[in-house]
Amino acid sequence: MILVTGDTHGDISRFSDKSIKKLKKGDTLIICGDFGFIWDGSKKEKKTLKKLGKRKYNVLFVEGIHENFDELEKYETEEWNGGLTRKISGNLRQLIRGNVFELDGKKVFAFGGGTSEENDSYLNLDGVKM
Repeated sequence: MILVTGDTHGDISRFSDKSIKKLKKGDTLIICGDFGFIWDGSKKEKKTLKKLGKRKYNVLFVEGIHENFDELEKYETEEWNGGLTRKISGNLRQLIRGNVFELDGKKVFAFGGGTSEENDSYLNLDGVKM
């Protein structure tokens, strides 16, 4: 099963949702933007990322506009299921935008970025603020 959500903004309580609790080993949760758990590189953050990576299902995210791109880029890229990812911890990965992945017999295109009313800017395909 593939479950799609978005805008977790670093809020671990979002993983208590009953639809997410139904995910089993081998299932996939895709977070479409504003994952928000990679922000400052602190010990607390690393502990949370490790906890998310130990989930029995895959936790995948595409970055949104509210991400710390400098911190994300500290993780090495690797090929996974046909596309490039950043393996964060265990079953937790960032899907690199512009790649196509094979998930549960389906092809999934990763496309991130967005606009922000806060600063009237947007990110191009390389994550560069315009």
